[in-house]
Amino acid sequence: MLAGQVYLVAGDESFLRDKAIEKIRQDFSKEISPLIFYSDDKSIKEALDACRSMDMLANNLLIIFKGFENIPNQDKSILNKYIEKPNPNACLVIEAFARYVKSKKPYDKLPKFKVIECNRPQARYLSTWINKLVKENNKTIENQAIESLIAKCGSNLKNINDAIEKLSLYIGESKLITLRHVQELIGFDAEYTAYNLIDEIFRKDTKASLRIASRVISKEKDIFGLIGLISFQLIRIYKAKNLLRNNVPRHEILNQLGIYNYLADKFMKQAETFNKQTVNEAINLLTETDLNFKTLPGDYKNNFDLLIVKLCALK
Repeated sequence: MLAGQVYLVAGDESFLRDKAIEKIRQDFSKEISPLIFYSDDKSIKEALDACRSMDMLANNLLIIFKGFENIPNQDKSILNKYIEKPNPNACLVIEAFARYVKSKKPYDKLPKFKVIECNRPQARYLSTWINKLVKENNKTIENQAIESLIAKCGSNLKNINDAIEKLSLYIGESKLITLRHVQELIGFDAEYTAYNLIDEIFRKDTKASLRIASRVISKEKDIFGLIGLISFQLIRIYKAKNLLRNNVPRHEILNQLGIYNYLADKFMKQAETFNKQTVNEAINLLTETDLNFKTLPGDYKNNFDLLIVKLCALK
């Protein structure tokens, strides 16, 4: 029972905040529905009045106030007074949407909460977080599968969590989630697609290149995104060729350029085999086309197809 407690659920990751609030709700009472206040139309005073109103009642109450950042400083002192003597029949949860950094705004004049931090994990900690979620599903996961999952989902924890639940169901009685499972089940891997498209362009296979591009382009912004991604990959290949010429070890090249392990072999093969002059000409053509797309009106899809044809025609 959490009656009489006051919590601050704070951080920039909504998925973690939702999980934390749901856990409080379950621990407090599964039968009680929370009374929710929003800072854009209710003041913290009204939420505190609701907490105090339970003095005359036998039942417990869960109060949730969303928007700690919008509480005026003078009202935080009122909140502190309540925290010092809370209603023993009520549990108050205040949600803050900003990244939690102690002693920094909006947390610099922080009342005496029990704080539950819900910050979005930094990129280097995502793999740890994924392993934890996978373990909760009684599964394990390959390192390359983790990298592919991050490439597909980014740092969106809800998308990652949903993907892990799908993968856990997909593999059934098996215990290990592999790279193959991720590639089969979880959506479009933009980076992996760009590598394959570049392969076909440098093989001068126009039909295969157009086929790959058409599979991932459903709207205008996809064209700009794909041009940017191809350019980004080619620039990394160009840099890798310079590093190879200076005898920089493979593992250091991959580390410097931020290449995922599951793409390492494909990337290094491209860096080692593609002609440097052709890579440079392709980068220039992509830059020119991107500028034309953004400054001149036209049929973007047909112009993009023409770009693919020109890239495949480079010597």
